[in-house]
Amino acid sequence: MHRSSHEAAFSFLEVIAAAGLVGVFLVGAFTANARGLSMIRSAKETGGASEVLQQRMEQLRSCSWTEVTNAATLRDLYATASDSSASCNQLSESLTLVPWPVVGGATKLTITRSTSGITAITTDNVALVDGDAVLVTTQVSWTGGGNRTRIRETCTVIANGGLGR
Repeated sequence: MHRSSHEAAFSFLEVIAAAGLVGVFLVGAFTANARGLSMIRSAKETGGASEVLQQRMEQLRSCSWTEVTNAATLRDLYATASDSSASCNQLSESLTLVPWPVVGGATKLTITRSTSGITAITTDNVALVDGDAVLVTTQVSWTGGGNRTRIRETCTVIANGGLGR
């Protein structure tokens, strides 16, 4: 069969250009997908860290004043991992109590829980039990995407005698 000179066809360069455009689109789509998955993982880790902080604060609020200001009791409390700690890679925790209102040079009580689960009293202040209130700071840190260390913390004041005092 004889072809007419009026039939249209794509040239080799047009096919290469179209394939290149499709390739650029696919690379962009896969990159956006990977970034989206990374953001979802980061949000899940941050949410898990927030849950750990909230659980620790609730545990402290359920303690009596002598328990809140006792380093050994707090160390034992932190010896058990939080329910949400599995969502964060290499999670470590710290708890710091200082007399409230904070005065310069005040000795603090600090409890740490390492990534391996070892709990230690870093510093102690046995005089906290005699005070009226303490500033409580709980902090969690973990290794996020790209081997970045991420930190989240929260603070509250707990009064001797509670809110009714």
